[in-house]
Parts: sequence; C-alpha cells; structure tokens
Amino acid sequence: MEVQLNPDQVMFIESLQEKYNIKSSDKVVRILLDYALTKPSEQDEIFTERRCLRCG
Repeated sequence: MEVQLNPDQVMFIESLQEKYNIKSSDKVVRILLDYALTKPSEQDEIFTERRCLRCG
C-alpha cells in the first residue's frame, strides 16, 4: 500500500522513529495503526474530530 504524506507528517514519523529507536518508519505507522485498532473506545475521538492542519 502506498500512502501519501505531507512533509510535516513525515518529519513527525521520523522524529518518533529516532526518539524511540524504532527500526523503520513503516514500523512507526504500524504502531500507530495498532493503537487505533486495539482502542475501539477511542476511535471516535481519533477519527471524528477534525484535525486538518492544512485546511486553513
């Protein structure tokens, strides 16, 4: 799967990778997704709140 990210999103993933000594940026994304998958009670908060940093 190919995912398009904005430069600030890439920088965020890379900063987490470095901070937590994670082997790859792919792994960082999988960790974030696994968190959402294992916290169904928090999915509404994660996915329904509008957080667009580029919408103006």
